[in-house]
Amino acid sequence: MLRVMWIVFGSAGIAGVAAGGIIIWLSQSTGAFLTERGSLLIGVLLVVTGLASLLLPIFHPYLAGRKKMYAAALEDLREERDTLLNRVVRLEKHLEHVSVIGEIHVAGNIPDRDERLHALLTAIAEVTGAERVGLYLITAAPEWKAFLRGYYEQVNGSQVYLYVEGENDWWNIGDLVISDVGTDSTANRVLLSTGLVHAGETVARMEVETNNRAARGKTSAERLLYFLQKIRPDDGGLSDIFQSHRPVVDTVASRGRHLLLYPLWAEGQMVGALRLEISHEAVPADKIGDVTDALDASAIHVALALRKEQHRRRAETDGLTGLFIKRYFMERLAELSRSENRKTAGVFSLVMMDIDHFKQVNDTYGHLAGDTVLKGVAGVLRRVLRGGDMAFRYGGEELAVILHGLGLSEAKPVAERLRREIAEADFYGTGGDTLIPITISLGVAEWKRGLSPTDLIARADSALYKSKKNGRNRVTLYNNGRKAAGAPAVKARTARHKAS
Repeated sequence: MLRVMWIVFGSAGIAGVAAGGIIIWLSQSTGAFLTERGSLLIGVLLVVTGLASLLLPIFHPYLAGRKKMYAAALEDLREERDTLLNRVVRLEKHLEHVSVIGEIHVAGNIPDRDERLHALLTAIAEVTGAERVGLYLITAAPEWKAFLRGYYEQVNGSQVYLYVEGENDWWNIGDLVISDVGTDSTANRVLLSTGLVHAGETVARMEVETNNRAARGKTSAERLLYFLQKIRPDDGGLSDIFQSHRPVVDTVASRGRHLLLYPLWAEGQMVGALRLEISHEAVPADKIGDVTDALDASAIHVALALRKEQHRRRAETDGLTGLFIKRYFMERLAELSRSENRKTAGVFSLVMMDIDHFKQVNDTYGHLAGDTVLKGVAGVLRRVLRGGDMAFRYGGEELAVILHGLGLSEAKPVAERLRREIAEADFYGTGGDTLIPITISLGVAEWKRGLSPTDLIARADSALYKSKKNGRNRVTLYNNGRKAAGAPAVKARTARHKAS
């Protein structure tokens, strides 16, 4: 190619110089067809053009090299621009992650467990783009096992949250029943909530944030059942991190999703795990590393929140019944009783209750049977009470319940239901064949502004004393010094044996 260029431009240059020289020579001759000045000008132009054509092949390699150099410099500038833009994007993501990490850190300190899980699950879904988020508690003794604590899933534009109680494999047991359905709505959104009950005990709480259009035409219970059937909590793959103790990323081709398993470490041990399902549209395969980077920065805060919950639960709950202990009861009562915390003029009632003739149960059936009765009564409380109510073991066989948002008249039917459910429940001795008749006596008092926790306890205790004095197995209301209103006692069932 370069040789052809040399021949072409060289020939043109020689021709140009020759033609220019001839024209200049002719311009000096007499009788020329052009004026002297015109011929001279044309000749000079032809000579210059010819010389340029002769020189162009000589300078072409130099000019081509300069062109490549400038093109390379331009490409470098473009790469530098792209690098700076990528740095800006990463910085924006980092700032977003820092913001979400801050939210996760704050969420870990939220006192209410359900609100804490809601904030954690929302923040994790936001920072990772996950459509499904499972937060699991990990135990290593006697064997590695994972227990679902919180779950988030996007379903047709709605957000579904689960807050799980206990350490049961509850999702696989089936026969879940919804109870205590609640509805709260704004201009564009509806918040549905319910308890999930199995075998008479609340095992989880479910919340759904949906839009008004989606909720139109159906009852709250119907909507909740729809979402309950749609969600798919799954612990598949978690056993992999029991062995590797490292994050695991896999692509579930059948679902078009990335599966990300991330262990949560705190205080030198694995305390939990995150199980995320992320669609390919939300995060392409070449960007999944950004998700793990985000989790690297935020996982410690999630792990610490999970660890705090473990410590808090151990410190706040009774080992036998699983109910909150007396110290936590006094703290909650003091918090609820402070006037600065009652700006909304809300009400609550306190129920004090005592298992009737509990000493006789221990003497007749043994202390192990007495422990079984205590655990059984606690199970009835968890089943009957609403999600926001709190049950405590006050001491021995004496229990306490805080009923949020209920005055004396509204608290009475709740207390009556507790009494009736326990009287009708079956409690067996340690051998499992002897049915032990159990009843409870209850006293109810309503909190009034300015009333101290000890005064409120004294009022409920006074009503409880009257229930026991008047024959037990009844509910008595404290009516500010007036004659207490007591529900009539019912005859306790006699002990009987299971048919062999």
